[in-house]
Amino acid sequence: MRRYVARRVAAFVATLVFLSALVFVVVRVLPGDPAAL
Repeated sequence: MRRYVARRVAAFVATLVFLSALVFVVVRVLPGDPAAL
């Protein structure tokens, strides 16, 4: 059970990091002021 939870937490953290990086790149690439959205 502990192994399953560790795997799920690791997958969650990896997904969170990936999505954060993706959002950061999209915000930096798109023109305009992010605050104007």
